[in-house]
Amino acid sequence: MYYKIILIIITTLIIIIRENTSNILINTTLFDPIVISFALGQIFRIVFINKTDINLYIPVEKYLSIGIVMMGSQILISKSGLDNIKLIYIVISSILLTFYLSLVLKKILNIQSSYAFLLIAGTCICGPTAISFVSRITRSSDNQIANAIWINTLNGFLLVIILPIIAYSLGLNPNQFGIWAGASIQSTAQVISSAALYSDNSVQIAIIIKSLRILLLLPFMILISFHYSKSNRNPLNNRSLLLEYIPPFMFWFIVIVFVFNSVDQFIIYNFSYSSFIYNTFSIIIEVLKSLSKIFLSLSIFGISYGFNIFSKVNFNPKLILFSFGSSIILIISNYRLLIT
Repeated sequence: MYYKIILIIITTLIIIIRENTSNILINTTLFDPIVISFALGQIFRIVFINKTDINLYIPVEKYLSIGIVMMGSQILISKSGLDNIKLIYIVISSILLTFYLSLVLKKILNIQSSYAFLLIAGTCICGPTAISFVSRITRSSDNQIANAIWINTLNGFLLVIILPIIAYSLGLNPNQFGIWAGASIQSTAQVISSAALYSDNSVQIAIIIKSLRILLLLPFMILISFHYSKSNRNPLNNRSLLLEYIPPFMFWFIVIVFVFNSVDQFIIYNFSYSSFIYNTFSIIIEVLKSLSKIFLSLSIFGISYGFNIFSKVNFNPKLILFSFGSSIILIISNYRLLIT
């Protein structure tokens, strides 16, 4: 139990520091609670794996579900700051194009469906968080989840550095790069890191575009659920159709999204003059955001502890190639944002 307390304390401190600083280094992927939890899981594995008197157990599926459901409170339409219909259309169409071309690449490379959908979600939406979400749909093993997370994180690290270099060679201005990075790079921390490397003026627009991709999490998961069930050739009746496409955790996620957006709109239209009500609602959202990160971090720690990143068995060049191929498709597709 003590390791859970230590991890919760570390995660909470990181969240508090990240939420109250403008320091770019602190807000990079290196200090993302989920990434740190993955790293701590590997450290604990090295130190304690052969000690039979120590039993490290975390109910991964339970914590993943709780973290994902709480994350629904963050999907607020009013916070997206987007009113450009053409831009929204291009971002959505780029994600769909990447999804279906990645399925073609999956067949070419003969990638297992569960792995493919984990990596596609990480690329198209929001990195390790999306991978955690999809893993509940695909019923992926802890080993598959951990493998997908480290490949996605490696992919993201490289894009954070490579994309600004490409942008400089193309002569993009800060606003253009912010749009491109926000639409193309995986996790929010990676988007901020890459945008900040290019220009301080790139960060804000990059976050706005990234917010739109996060809003697409729910419909994208339903799309994956449909295709995953189809790829497994499951004969579904009406009841099992509902259970397969909208599993229990996703149902509650949808409920949370609906409730918080309803309350948010109600406050905007009826209590815009009341700073107390607005601030109270904002605090609730921030608390749930932190709790979501804590539960997701605990589950990722448990997954990482059971995964040997140094094993040759877990090094699959085809999965790495698939992940990078999917990212390249998204990057090229999103370039339309800058030339149209």
